[in-house]
Amino acid sequence: MSTATEAPPLYTPTARRPSTSSTPSLPAYSSPAIARQQQQPFTPTTTLRIITPGKPTISLPGPPAPHPIPVHDAAAPPGAPAKYISLRATRRSGTATLIPGHDTSAAVLATTSYRFGPRRPPTLTLHGHGALSSREAARARVGRREADAEAATAARDFATELTAPALSRTTTLDTPLGRFRWRYPSRAEKTDGDHGQGEGHDGRSRLLLERVASLAAGKGGRAGGAGRIVGCLVRGRGAAAGEGGDLQLDLAAADEAVAEALLSAGGAGATDEKEREKEKMAARDVLELVAVASCIAMLKREVDRLRLRQGLVLAGAAGGS
Repeated sequence: MSTATEAPPLYTPTARRPSTSSTPSLPAYSSPAIARQQQQPFTPTTTLRIITPGKPTISLPGPPAPHPIPVHDAAAPPGAPAKYISLRATRRSGTATLIPGHDTSAAVLATTSYRFGPRRPPTLTLHGHGALSSREAARARVGRREADAEAATAARDFATELTAPALSRTTTLDTPLGRFRWRYPSRAEKTDGDHGQGEGHDGRSRLLLERVASLAAGKGGRAGGAGRIVGCLVRGRGAAAGEGGDLQLDLAAADEAVAEALLSAGGAGATDEKEREKEKMAARDVLELVAVASCIAMLKREVDRLRLRQGLVLAGAAGGS
């Protein structure tokens, strides 16, 4: 039997033909929305100052007093009223309402409700922002069906749960702008100063807010491991549990959510540039509202964890006496 092998046929290279597809390219403004979310440098566009002292480590494990929590715009002049105020009715009540700081008689912007029992996470309700960037509204606008668009964008509440896996400090919530996640920095991020700018801070005193899933993924969609950091709460060294700080936000991330909503409607975008800018500004307002309300909920969770540890210490001391 012959063991000789035949030489492969000669390969004749051919020039690559240009694409002849008639499918129009997507508009330039929407390309970041459909690209895979990669880690981007965090560039805050606004800073809000959450003022609350937190709970000292050496204290009784009772609930803190229901003092109002003002949230100020760091760029506002001295003496300006708070932009938001978070209120609790009583010391025993965990439910908090977020109202405009300049008019305490105005309608409530958001409510965080706490329910007793396992597997009953707190619920965050945005009042009057449920229709923002909805696919139905975007589809109606693209099709110029004014009556349907007006009905689809009617103000309605949007409720979501702040879920956290067992033994984890990470909290996830779905919003009209996609899925977001609050987490603490990793060990590598604790030595990286990119997330959260300011002097006198360390990685242990930061909280990161990420956008981890788009609108197209839906409420049950999977959230990828890495998301875009859109917010960071920066506090001083040795901050107490539940202590406030500077909430730095990149509100430009809301623009991607608007582009995704319009693309999912099957159209090229809003009817004109003015309408598109109006959508973006509304989305930025909601992103700021979501960030503030959920950040205050994270501070309460820090206090609850400390109270649990304090209760265990007292129980152990009483049992050993």
